[in-house]
Amino acid sequence: MNLILYVIYYSSIIFNFVWILLTIYFGFIIFRLKKDANKTNEYSKKPPNNEYSYYIRYLYSKKIDSATFISTIFELILKNSISLRRYNKSEYFFINNKVDENLNKSEIEIKNILFKKLGDGEKVSINSIRNSSKKNSGYFYAIYKEWQDTLKCEVLKKKYFKRVKPLIDKTIFYFSFSFVTVFLDFIFLKINVAALIIFTITSTLIVKVNNYLKIDDELKNQYIEWIKFKNYIKSCNNDLIDLDTITLEKYCLYAYIFDEKENFKKVINKKYSKDKESIENSVLLSLVNLGIFDNIEKEIRKSIKIAKINYTYFFARNKGRG
Repeated sequence: MNLILYVIYYSSIIFNFVWILLTIYFGFIIFRLKKDANKTNEYSKKPPNNEYSYYIRYLYSKKIDSATFISTIFELILKNSISLRRYNKSEYFFINNKVDENLNKSEIEIKNILFKKLGDGEKVSINSIRNSSKKNSGYFYAIYKEWQDTLKCEVLKKKYFKRVKPLIDKTIFYFSFSFVTVFLDFIFLKINVAALIIFTITSTLIVKVNNYLKIDDELKNQYIEWIKFKNYIKSCNNDLIDLDTITLEKYCLYAYIFDEKENFKKVINKKYSKDKESIENSVLLSLVNLGIFDNIEKEIRKSIKIAKINYTYFFARNKGRG
């Protein structure tokens, strides 16, 4: 009996040592994935296609987030399906223009959220959106998640990314080995802290590896072209100021989803000083120039964040009960 315990004890030590080696290996894999990401310092003056900005947000960041939500709203404004009006000098409303032709499911869902679920069918104020996120966070976050799921179905059809099956297969072995190591540390070595550390690190690495999406080989060139276009927007030597209003409107949303809003705003400000009329004739560019876009974006982003925090806190407090 003592011999069996002796073997188990030293086997546990060996398992811990092997686990350290495996963790270093998976850490190296994650490092290489980030290092080998498609990057370029070149730039291109035109995007590779006219894809909607919210799709490119997913291609660029692999996220469906508040920036995606906001860019969808402003795409609808460019389509004249939604308009923005100011009442009482300071309160802004989204207005339902009821122009719903050629809208995809995620755009229709955004309109349902704004006008049917948060508004009165005809309009919804920015203040109403913010108040709903505070007072009815569970409902607000639930309808936001429904929209995320709708858009996710759309982007999956685009087949931008593919999972790396060999990595997933390796993580199954890594998880199994780590589970045994945690069990041995907890039961035989009596080092609960080590077991907790191993469990935490293992979980983190598995999530990182399994969530890694490799861009499809056929779309890699398109992705690189989008990065080149991002570099162009970011460049202080670009000639965006010379472009026509319609083109600038489209590029404005691309700049936003690439997190280059401030750089693009400088272009619009310069364009305004050179050609005031063209900016004032564009709803979107006027909003950017006057800083109204920033305020609306801030309020919507804050509303989503508040709803998520409140919803998560309520869920945790009630241990998953409704």
